[in-house]
Amino acid sequence: MIEYNSLDDVGQGYDLLQYEDNKIAYTLGRHTNDYMTSFYSITPSGFFIENGWGGRIIDPKTWKPIETFEGPSFWGHERLFLQDVRKLCDEKGILLIYDEIQAGLGRTGKMWAHEHWNTAPDILCLAKGIAGGVPMGATLVKPEILDCISKGEHSSTFGGNPLSCAAGVATMQALTQDKLVENSANMGKLFRQGLDKLKEKHPVIREIRGKGLMIGVELKFEVRDILMEGIEKGLLLLYSGRNILRLLPPLVITEADVTKSLEILDELFTNEEKRKNAQR
Repeated sequence: MIEYNSLDDVGQGYDLLQYEDNKIAYTLGRHTNDYMTSFYSITPSGFFIENGWGGRIIDPKTWKPIETFEGPSFWGHERLFLQDVRKLCDEKGILLIYDEIQAGLGRTGKMWAHEHWNTAPDILCLAKGIAGGVPMGATLVKPEILDCISKGEHSSTFGGNPLSCAAGVATMQALTQDKLVENSANMGKLFRQGLDKLKEKHPVIREIRGKGLMIGVELKFEVRDILMEGIEKGLLLLYSGRNILRLLPPLVITEADVTKSLEILDELFTNEEKRKNAQR
């Protein structure tokens, strides 16, 4: 369980809670530089849970939604963490916001990543895969929150774009009718099993983490050479920081694709170990 320090001292009047160790910082509330000073008056108040499940409460000037899955580093929250955050927000009357822009819509083997931890937010932020590559974003809120917004208080220049909406409908149909969420779970399991075997074989691999088709492979060395060689061999890989490979294959990936990818990765790791003279 999380140990919360001085919750009573947090007091009343806080509007939102944020996981302080979030890596992505592109929201109004998250920025604290001089350019944002004039906007502080409209920034909601809140408080942080410092460093994920460490649990110490600190009083910030800024806020940002909790990512249900830490995409850049591929850390999944411990089960009790999000459940405790949900309980804390309920007790204090605080809105809980989840950011599933990257982890939602089947990416982790479930339609919503927070389903892995049996919690639900008050507000859910979505984008990226929601329209199959066509620019689109959406914010889902509970009815009681929507009732607090008067007509005209929230608007958007491109909101309701017919092309984006049509693409969004088609994407949701594909996810559900073509069983792409189930495919993400099944192919992710195959990928993980294959990567676990590669980890036993290759000392260059430090750790494998992730869910579904959102997988991170942490290595003991920088991944640049592997990325470049992967392109030459027909395997496109992403990275996070200097030593983490990001595997984010399309949800339509097949078992044959997974097998071929693992074969190429096996070769890439072997070549990297030769370059680095890595041994167990």
